[in-house]
Amino acid sequence: MTPYEKLRSLPGAEGFLKPEITFDQLDALAHATTSLEAAQQVQRTRKALWCSPRRDAVSFTEGIDLVVVWDTVVHSLPDLIARLEPLVPPEPG
Repeated sequence: MTPYEKLRSLPGAEGFLKPEITFDQLDALAHATTSLEAAQQVQRTRKALWCSPRRDAVSFTEGIDLVVVWDTVVHSLPDLIARLEPLVPPEPG
Protein backbone atom coordinates (compact mmCIF):
# COMPACT_ATOMS: atom_id res chain seq x y z
CA MET A 1 0.00 0.00 0.00
CA THR A 2 1.41 3.37 -0.98
CA PRO A 3 1.28 6.33 1.42
CA TYR A 4 -1.38 7.90 -0.81
CA GLU A 5 -3.51 4.74 -0.70
CA LYS A 6 -3.15 4.67 3.08
CA LEU A 7 -4.21 8.33 3.34
CA ARG A 8 -7.19 7.67 1.06
CA SER A 9 -8.27 4.68 3.19
CA LEU A 10 -8.40 6.64 6.46
CA PRO A 11 -11.84 7.53 7.81
CA GLY A 12 -12.44 11.24 7.26
CA ALA A 13 -9.39 11.52 5.01
CA GLU A 14 -10.93 14.48 3.21
CA GLY A 15 -10.37 16.47 6.40
CA PHE A 16 -6.60 16.18 5.92
CA LEU A 17 -6.74 17.90 2.52
CA LYS A 18 -6.66 21.60 1.83
CA PRO A 19 -10.17 22.88 1.07
CA GLU A 20 -9.35 23.49 -2.59
CA ILE A 21 -7.97 19.95 -3.12
CA THR A 22 -10.15 16.90 -3.76
CA PHE A 23 -9.38 13.21 -3.96
CA ASP A 24 -10.59 13.26 -7.57
CA GLN A 25 -7.80 15.73 -8.38
CA LEU A 26 -5.25 13.68 -6.47
CA ASP A 27 -6.44 10.47 -8.18
CA ALA A 28 -5.87 12.11 -11.56
CA LEU A 29 -2.33 13.05 -10.53
CA ALA A 30 -1.65 9.63 -9.04
CA HIS A 31 -2.74 7.84 -12.20
CA ALA A 32 -1.06 10.27 -14.61
CA THR A 33 2.32 8.53 -14.28
CA THR A 34 3.56 5.16 -13.15
CA SER A 35 5.55 4.77 -9.94
CA LEU A 36 8.68 4.22 -12.02
CA GLU A 37 8.11 7.40 -14.04
CA ALA A 38 7.51 9.40 -10.87
CA ALA A 39 10.67 8.01 -9.25
CA GLN A 40 12.69 8.82 -12.36
CA GLN A 41 11.36 12.39 -12.33
CA VAL A 42 12.32 12.76 -8.66
CA GLN A 43 15.83 11.52 -9.44
CA ARG A 44 16.19 13.92 -12.39
CA THR A 45 15.02 16.84 -10.27
CA ARG A 46 17.34 15.89 -7.40
CA LYS A 47 20.26 15.61 -9.77
CA ALA A 48 19.46 18.98 -11.34
CA LEU A 49 19.28 20.65 -7.94
CA TRP A 50 22.29 19.08 -6.23
CA CYS A 51 24.69 18.05 -8.95
CA SER A 52 24.78 21.15 -11.10
CA PRO A 53 28.19 22.79 -11.31
CA ARG A 54 26.71 26.21 -10.53
CA ARG A 55 24.36 26.79 -7.65
CA ASP A 56 22.59 30.03 -6.91
CA ALA A 57 21.86 28.98 -3.34
CA VAL A 58 24.06 30.21 -0.52
CA SER A 59 26.07 27.59 1.28
CA PHE A 60 24.51 26.56 4.58
CA THR A 61 27.47 27.66 6.67
CA GLU A 62 28.33 30.81 4.72
CA GLY A 63 28.30 33.77 7.06
CA ILE A 64 28.08 31.59 10.19
CA ASP A 65 30.98 31.68 12.62
CA LEU A 66 31.14 28.04 13.73
CA VAL A 67 33.44 28.94 16.65
CA VAL A 68 30.71 31.22 18.02
CA VAL A 69 28.10 28.50 17.52
CA TRP A 70 30.23 25.93 19.34
CA ASP A 71 31.01 28.38 22.16
CA THR A 72 27.28 29.06 22.56
CA VAL A 73 26.51 25.33 22.72
CA VAL A 74 29.25 24.61 25.25
CA HIS A 75 28.69 27.60 27.51
CA SER A 76 25.06 28.64 27.16
CA LEU A 77 23.19 25.41 26.48
CA PRO A 78 23.62 23.88 29.96
CA ASP A 79 22.26 27.09 31.53
CA LEU A 80 19.34 27.16 29.10
CA ILE A 81 18.49 23.52 29.87
CA ALA A 82 18.65 24.24 33.61
CA ARG A 83 16.22 27.14 33.16
CA LEU A 84 13.81 25.13 31.01
CA GLU A 85 13.73 21.91 33.07
CA PRO A 86 11.43 23.34 35.78
CA LEU A 87 8.94 24.33 33.08
CA VAL A 88 8.62 20.82 31.69
CA PRO A 89 5.79 18.84 33.32
CA PRO A 90 6.82 15.55 34.92
CA GLU A 91 6.28 12.35 32.96
CA PRO A 92 3.18 10.42 34.06
CA GLY A 93 3.77 7.19 35.91
